[in-house]
Amino acid sequence: MAVLIVVITAIIYNVLNTAGISARSNRNIFILLSISIACCFLVLFAFYQMILRNEEMRKKTEAGLVDAKNIAETANKAKTNFLATMSHEIRTPMHGIIGNISLLNETNLDTEQKKLIKNIHRSSLLLLAVVNDIIDFSYIETGKIPLENTPFVLRDCLNEIFTADGAPLNESKIEYFIDDKLPALIECDPVRLRQILMSIIGDSIKVNDQQVIKLRVSLLNEDEDHLNIEFNISKTANPVLNNPGPGSFGAGEEADTNGSLFGISSLRFSIAGRLVSLMGGNIKMINEMENGNRVIFSIKAKKIDHKSSEKYFNQRRPIEWLDNEMAGKIPLKILTVDDHEMNQVLLVQILTKMGYTCKTARNGAEAVGLAIEEKFDIIFMDILMPVMDGVDATKRIREYYVNTDTPLIIGVTANALLQEKQRGFEAGMNDFLIKPYKAIDVQNMLEKWTALVFKLKYEL
Repeated sequence: MAVLIVVITAIIYNVLNTAGISARSNRNIFILLSISIACCFLVLFAFYQMILRNEEMRKKTEAGLVDAKNIAETANKAKTNFLATMSHEIRTPMHGIIGNISLLNETNLDTEQKKLIKNIHRSSLLLLAVVNDIIDFSYIETGKIPLENTPFVLRDCLNEIFTADGAPLNESKIEYFIDDKLPALIECDPVRLRQILMSIIGDSIKVNDQQVIKLRVSLLNEDEDHLNIEFNISKTANPVLNNPGPGSFGAGEEADTNGSLFGISSLRFSIAGRLVSLMGGNIKMINEMENGNRVIFSIKAKKIDHKSSEKYFNQRRPIEWLDNEMAGKIPLKILTVDDHEMNQVLLVQILTKMGYTCKTARNGAEAVGLAIEEKFDIIFMDILMPVMDGVDATKRIREYYVNTDTPLIIGVTANALLQEKQRGFEAGMNDFLIKPYKAIDVQNMLEKWTALVFKLKYEL
């Protein structure tokens, strides 16, 4: 640095002499210029050093972010694996309990036995709801809550919640009213709508089952394609809960606080708020003091045109009606694959009630062998099995039938996570049955895919 300053100073001195400025007159200028040049150089050098330090810090920060990302991804993967394992381990025995209760309920029982079966069924559904809430909360964290829009009758949806046999609310004092301006048939996600209502109403009843719950469903507004539907839920005042004030919320802490006014757990209210938001609406809590508390939420539903609505009602049948002659109408060769004996027996019994005779396999390897020996129309394939799992078995079957008519493969799993479904779809599965399922779910699955794939083969 010193050498460079001397060289630059000498150059400036010669320039000044050439310009005719005497040494005496330029001595002070010379000194000032030398000092200025030295200062400028020092400033430039310091700036250069700062740039180097900043670059080093940037690289360290980027390395730290990469490490943090890797740690977060590892933690998220561990959480996902835990949820998947928990879901499978709990849903598998729950499936056996709920499924066999449904079959037992169709046998000849006296009044006392029916009451006991009803209580067992109700407790099983409540336990299953807890598992579902935990799974849904993991979806909220990732922002990947699945919605499946389908046409349904709104009044039937409410009846199923409040009056269906085994529903947790059917003995509570609940009144509901539906606006005459609303069409009978709408399209949105009925499962998520039921979950929202159950989260709000079900938990509030636990606080005080003597309270009267009123639900009013009305049409807020509409456009050419959509309906904005409001659900107004009120209950009598609870003197213990007197935290006042209206509030609007989605998922999060504010939802937790307001949810406590209505006697709803923070987890369920967080999920309800997020679901409402995903369904195109909003939700708010109002404390009316002497008149009690009120929850109001809205959702957006798609309109159904007259022709589609007419077709829906013409093809409609009772919700829980199981067709005992289905095999005669839609003959199918069916293979069921499951290593869990109880689940295997349950699925075979359901299919037998529909008139089908099934072949069974205990793991993926057996399923591949049977699928090669014999052409099946539909294979119900469990996912987690010893020897060979359902995903690998599906890949092998798809590879064998690559140039011929391949069978439909329905994944059957107790793992409700989206990642599990994605693995199955990538392997070649057509659809999924999530344990625990009901007998009507199996029938609906058969009807859905035979209508799509075998329409030309069978007269439906």
